[in-house]
Amino acid sequence: MKKRILLILIIFQISLIQSSFGQEDELFEESESLIEQKKYKKAIEKLDKVLELNPNFVGAFVNRGISNTALKNYKVAINDFKSAISLDSLNTLSFFYIANNYRKLKDIRSAIFYYDNAEKSADNSFSNQSANFNLKRTFLNGISPFQVSLYQIRYNRGLAFYDLKNYRSALKDFISIDDVKKSRDSKFMLASSLLKLERKKEACSEFENAIDLGSEDAIEVMKVNCY
Repeated sequence: MKKRILLILIIFQISLIQSSFGQEDELFEESESLIEQKKYKKAIEKLDKVLELNPNFVGAFVNRGISNTALKNYKVAINDFKSAISLDSLNTLSFFYIANNYRKLKDIRSAIFYYDNAEKSADNSFSNQSANFNLKRTFLNGISPFQVSLYQIRYNRGLAFYDLKNYRSALKDFISIDDVKKSRDSKFMLASSLLKLERKKEACSEFENAIDLGSEDAIEVMKVNCY
């Protein structure tokens, strides 16, 4: 009789756990749909419930951070992303968002610190994350959870260095991405860094490259500095 009661209790506990997992998955998917619709406050309400059911759900912290970022609650978002990192130390997307949010808060040195950490985690994060069911995907990327390209990291870190008037470090970042993924924005910033460093001839050449890629801003700068 005791064994039968014990078995019933075990089955009941298993069914509760399975129900909880199903509920958190459903709520998480609903939150992603709300984020895609830009209904961020409602998404946060869903994600709060997910984290009540499972406080170790990394994807919920990430998506809540994304939602708070969209609502310009930058400090709250930073705390969400830090919670994600405390559970997943190679969460590149969280490092990247923290850096972006610090930049929006004008805390540029903190931004650079987190861009550095994003860069370090970028090469290793996918293999470590893919096995953890608590990570899930984000609506941003259905293939590699929480990945950010080195191009994005270095481009934004370059902008942060430029904000600090550390033009040599900015140039280094813009050059490092130049052969990987050229864009009119990266070319424009590469040229702007060269101009700040008084390397005018090189700068004008890069502004021409930026124009070839469609940069209208480069046209205006060249009128003042290169003709």
